[in-house]
Amino acid sequence: MSDQAKPYIAVATFCEKALEEKDGVYTLVRIIDSVTVRVDPALARQGKPAIQVTLFVIFRAGDAHGKYTVAFVLREPNAAPKKFAETSVIFTGEERGVTLRTDLVLGVEEYGLYWVDVLVNGEKATSVPLRLQRAEEGTQSSQTKT
Repeated sequence: MSDQAKPYIAVATFCEKALEEKDGVYTLVRIIDSVTVRVDPALARQGKPAIQVTLFVIFRAGDAHGKYTVAFVLREPNAAPKKFAETSVIFTGEERGVTLRTDLVLGVEEYGLYWVDVLVNGEKATSVPLRLQRAEEGTQSSQTKT
């Protein structure tokens, strides 16, 4: 375990999209923790359905100073964890922070609870859940907020 100070997590969530305004402030649209996926029987033979969500994470430095590595690891219900993004960030202490967002397209192979682990310098800082559920016949696809 490192003696390096760890940053705080102010926000870690999935949403439909994150809009960055001209002044650098973000607006999160449709914060979600589950998605109901409707599979059109006419298209089912063309391949698996896919969903797109945005993972949005805001860190606050606190006592953290210097270069850190942030990675995102996807844990599917019955599959080995997969790192899908990694980046270096610089923390400068106090309330200043770093905002990260990544669009994630998931080919739906199975339904159930998915997690994205947020790692800072290789250590889990938090995990963000996303449940994928199959729609009943005749229902619409939807995303559910927390």
